[in-house]
Amino acid sequence: MIRSRKYLNAARGQECQVMIPKLCNRDSNTVIAAHSNKGRHGKGTSLKAHDIFVTWCCSSCHDALDGRVQTDLTPAEIQDFWQWGFERTLVEAITQGIIKI
Repeated sequence: MIRSRKYLNAARGQECQVMIPKLCNRDSNTVIAAHSNKGRHGKGTSLKAHDIFVTWCCSSCHDALDGRVQTDLTPAEIQDFWQWGFERTLVEAITQGIIKI
């Protein structure tokens, strides 16, 4: 498993990259690295996905992604929001020099 506390901590203070309309609280103080919930990213029973498969996500969007709050979104829409956030997070992490290529 790819684990990186440094990469996860880089989410602190960032802008939410998931930005679910009418749910996102836009509060960078609540942003964390939200792991993928997909097995193809390494998720398993009692096991988080690889740390590289995260999106910078506010607490409100994270609650929606993990099903802790009810929304009108379908599971496919929830997955799309995570994916879009992941892609934006990756670009931001490279732009900010957090990931070097």
